[in-house]
Amino acid sequence: MSLIVAEVYEALIEAGASKEKAKAAASAIPLVERLATREVVASLEKEMATKTDIANSEKATKTDIANSEKATKADIASLAKATKADIAGLATATKEDIANSEKATKEDIANLAKSTKADIARLDKVVTRMDKKLAVLNLAVFSFIPAALTLLVKLVFFP
Repeated sequence: MSLIVAEVYEALIEAGASKEKAKAAASAIPLVERLATREVVASLEKEMATKTDIANSEKATKTDIANSEKATKADIASLAKATKADIAGLATATKEDIANSEKATKEDIANLAKSTKADIARLDKVVTRMDKKLAVLNLAVFSFIPAALTLLVKLVFFP
């Protein structure tokens, strides 16, 4: 605490103020070492930008912003044009790819249909052969059983 602040504090207590109020009032007094002199304020004002400097800076900044906006708009327009061209190219390529895929799928379906017909024809031949063999086997079995039974009956009853 500086000497002046301490004296104010003590004077307030002697006058009957509470210690808290005296301390708050004394601490509100600025310290001498923290106060700026007129010379310091004048030198700071000289170092600060003048109104003219600020106006010139604002004007230059506005011009820079306008130029940046113009360049940005031109860049956006050229990018939009390039993007539209890219999308058109992709759409054309996609249509061609879809057409090629459809053509290949139709050809694959046709080949599978041919292959299936050939497989069915081969299976029909196999089934026909099996039917013939089954018929021969049925004839052999059903004609052999009565002949064997006749022979057994003959042997058993007519020795």
